[in-house]
Amino acid sequence: MEEHVNSSAPCVVGPWFILYGLGAGLLVPLTAAVLNSMPAGRAGVASGMLNVSREVFGLLGITVLGAILSSRQSASGLPALAAFLDAYRFTLVIAAVVMLCAIPVALWALRTRRTPAPDEPRTAAPATAGHGAA
Repeated sequence: MEEHVNSSAPCVVGPWFILYGLGAGLLVPLTAAVLNSMPAGRAGVASGMLNVSREVFGLLGITVLGAILSSRQSASGLPALAAFLDAYRFTLVIAAVVMLCAIPVALWALRTRRTPAPDEPRTAAPATAGHGAA
């Protein structure tokens, strides 16, 4: 039994692999940006929290998307392969929408904050009862 292999498959999946590679390549600069924004004494803690949160939320995302895929496939009245492909496409659209919504949040969270220059006067904290009040 001979299977026909679509010769255009690399042209179809190639751009997606390139896009995935570009996204994965941004992890190093993102990690550097997060760690450089932390005080030197907290860089180790920040690195640990970043890695743990990346793993936990990656696992959570895969679990939720897998549950959606399974539910959509079970509810479909299509044959097994068609049901799986329909559910897979639906799940990929959900993942893409989540990522598109996350981009502005990430850009907002990584914005540079203006810190006062050493020559700018800082406002003094108000005195609390019993501390510094005469």
